[in-house]
Parts: sequence; structure tokens; C-alpha cells
Amino acid sequence: MAETIWAPYVVKLKEQLDHFPLTWHPVWKDGESFGETATADKIAKAGIAVTVDADRLRFCVCSIFPAPGYDLPIFLSYWEERRDEIVFLVDLIPTVDILVDEPYRKKYVESLNPIWQRYESLAGICPEEHDGLRSVLSIVYTAARMPVEREGMRIAAIAPHLEYCKQYGELWKDAAPVADTAKLGEVSRRTTAVTKMLQTFLSTNPPGALTKQFFHTVA
Repeated sequence: MAETIWAPYVVKLKEQLDHFPLTWHPVWKDGESFGETATADKIAKAGIAVTVDADRLRFCVCSIFPAPGYDLPIFLSYWEERRDEIVFLVDLIPTVDILVDEPYRKKYVESLNPIWQRYESLAGICPEEHDGLRSVLSIVYTAARMPVEREGMRIAAIAPHLEYCKQYGELWKDAAPVADTAKLGEVSRRTTAVTKMLQTFLSTNPPGALTKQFFHTVA
């Protein structure tokens, strides 16, 4: 069997994250598997966790949670790579009710439309299957179950993650503290709900051991 050339997901995503003033600190490491965390202005915590099984699977999760006082979305990048398939999800998860808050929807969600449209025809694009997770996602998340049929498809699968992360960086630069205490309360409640949902989602996906490690690292 030919050697699998795994996608450089971690390397490429870290390059994009380098545009933030983040200093990464190791939290745990086991062979090629690891967890790292970082903080910065306007960011409560960024984290990346990776589990590597060289024979079957590479499983990665990266997130950025905004600092208290800001209504920035939550950046989420999920990556599950096998020899013949990549399952992924990337989104900027809203921290308010976007059906009610139109200014927030226009600023943080509708600004993603051009990126979402760019990848809507990517091979394997499909709705997120986990009902609970789908309920907290934005309306412009990108998810796929991509068959790896030829050279270049692994690189193509990384592209949406990099573009969503870049867009998050632009929103982060312009973010200002929120003075509305009612809105800040909503942001806090929704962030807690999203965190719990991510715990539930990750606990149903392989490898299950990563769930505890990821939330020890990030949330």
C-alpha cells in the first residue's frame, strides 16, 4: 500500500493563527498527539488539540473563544482525516440569537457569505449530521464528508478553514467592547451553551479520549 501523505492541516492552520498575537503553550503531549492553548487581547482562550494514529486517523479540533466583554463569534474548526475520506466542519458560531439581532447577523454572519459561496460546490459538501451541533451553528457553516480520490483533495479540504480563520482575524481587529449589559449576559449564556454542545458533539466522535483532553486544553 502506498504511503499516505496526510494533509498539513495543523501547519497551515497554525500559519493562519500566527496573524493573531498568540503565544502557544503546551498543555499535554503523547507522541505526535498534543494539546496547546493561548490567550490574547479580546481572546479568552484559543486552543488546538490533535490525536494522531498513523495507520488510520488524524483527528483535530481548533477553537477561539472571545474574551468577556466582546460579542465576537466562536471560531470552530473540526477535522477528521482517514486514508480515503476527510470529514470536516468550520464555522464562526454566533454568540447571540441572529434571528433577533440583525446588526450582529449582518456584521458577523452575512460577511461570511462570499467565503461560503466559494466552497458550496466543494466535493462532499453536506449538512452537519449532529442535530444539536447544527442548532448552534451559523447559517453559513461549511461542512463536508469528502472522499479522497486524487492528489490535491486533501489540500482543497484545508482551504475553507484558513479562510474562515482569516475572516475571524479581520473581525477580531475591529472588535470593540460591548457596553450593553443585557447583550453581554446573552453572550455569556450562549457561549456556555455552545461549550456544552461541543462537549456532547466531540464525545460522539472518535477518538473519544480527545474530548476530555480538548476541553482541558480549551474550554
